[in-house]
This record gives sequence, C-alpha cells and structure tokens, in this order.
Amino acid sequence: KPLLPADAYAAYIEWKNRPESTYKRVRGGDGMNGEVKGMKEMIRQAASVYTTPFYLFNLERFTERIRQIQEILGQQVNLCYAVKANPFLISVAADKVKRLEVCSPGEFAICEKNGISMDKIVLSGVYKEEKEIRRILSAYGEKGIYTIESPGQLKILAKVSEEIGIRISVLLRLTSGNQFG
Repeated sequence: KPLLPADAYAAYIEWKNRPESTYKRVRGGDGMNGEVKGMKEMIRQAASVYTTPFYLFNLERFTERIRQIQEILGQQVNLCYAVKANPFLISVAADKVKRLEVCSPGEFAICEKNGISMDKIVLSGVYKEEKEIRRILSAYGEKGIYTIESPGQLKILAKVSEEIGIRISVLLRLTSGNQFG
C-alpha cells in the first residue's frame, strides 16, 4: 500500500526509478558532504504539489538502516519498531522488523487499518483499559504480546484472558520506581 497520497507515491516511484547519474553522492564545496543530487528537486516538486507541512520519506534509507542495525546486532536479536516514532512507516517497517510496538488505541487502529497482523504487535504502554483489552483479545485471541506495566494491567489482562479462556504472551516491565522506568 502506498504510504503517501497516490500522487506523492507516484512521484516517489518516478524519483526512485531515475537514472543513476541523478542520485550519485557528491561532495560539494559548500560543506554539504554526502548531499544527494535529485533529492532537492524531489523536495521542490513535492512542495509545489502539496501544502505544508507534509512528510517526505526516503524509504530506501529507512530500510537500509534497519538492515544495518540487524546486521550489527545479529539474528539472535529481534527488532521492534515503535509505531509512535512514525506511524506513516509501519507498512514498510512491518516487513523489515519482527514486531511493532503499539502504545495507544490510536496506534492500534492505524495498525488494524493497515492490515498489520496481530502476530507482529507488542501492545505496550500504560493506556490499557479493560474494554479495549476485551475487544482486542476477543478479536485476536492468543496472538500478539502484551506488556504488563503495573499491577492494575496485570489484573485486567489476567481477568479478561481467563474469562475468554485463552493464554496470552506477556512481557513484564520492571522499573526502578521512577517515572522513566
């Protein structure tokens, strides 16, 4: 699925398929080492078509960065992309990382709208109300992983999963007692 409006996605594809000579890295005398030729033009074109503010992503750089991190950490480490970091990138991130961390009902709705499998989701964060947990567990069963960040969350997850008759995977969040974990 396109991550941008159809016109912007078409512009991205056109830019992505440009001749190699338009995007080789160059070193300029202005101190802007590593500037990519063609990127400025793409930004100008997008700015002329769309009102500001707008987002313009370099998906190739994003996926390459994920690949580099995974290479450094090795296959024994599973990467998890935080949806709140940039929800516009979840469709691409979902194909490149093991899991997506979702911390709010809004982020979860974005994942559902984008067809992200519950198997890829870690439902995290302090906002977990019983009604929403019941809806998610009823719809997705034992899929997904849930963080437990307080005794209250433990009670809600235990109660609802027991009532529905399922076992869920959980991660315990241990903190030093301060607000920052």
